[in-house]
Amino acid sequence: ATYEKRFALIADRNFTIPSQSLSCFDYKTGTLKELKTKSYRIEVAGGVALPPAVVQRSQSMREEIDQSRYDQVKKDDTKSYPKWTLLLFFVLGVLAALAVMMIAKKLRFKKTVNPIREDEALKILYPHTDENSEIEEMVRKLYAKKNGDKTIVIDKKELKELVRRVMGKNEG
Repeated sequence: ATYEKRFALIADRNFTIPSQSLSCFDYKTGTLKELKTKSYRIEVAGGVALPPAVVQRSQSMREEIDQSRYDQVKKDDTKSYPKWTLLLFFVLGVLAALAVMMIAKKLRFKKTVNPIREDEALKILYPHTDENSEIEEMVRKLYAKKNGDKTIVIDKKELKELVRRVMGKNEG
């Protein structure tokens, strides 16, 4: 494989690009190979030289990191499980998932939800306010709540019953 990288360097002093090294593992020979580049001295017209100590330190740290990664790869290669244990873990996982689903199904509570919202109930009940005083009172409460009155408490069972009665009249 080849790798090419281009850089634009802007500097006001002379500097040196140190040699770089790259460690890689050769799977064919089972050894760690090191690829190196040569160092380049860059001279800027009218500039002064920078000390290369900072760059050298980062290069030695990179070599330590590369070695630790190599050691980790070697450790991971030695770890292997028999195929029957992997199959056993898979089957146990499937059984655990099924057990959780069955328990969740048994524990599921039926939630009674009023299928009619208050604004829909208001639309249904409003035309029938003159028919019944209960309907008229409920419509007044619904309007007050819709207009922002937080003190109004609406009995959901009563609302549902009134809507059911009005809807039954309209169908029949």
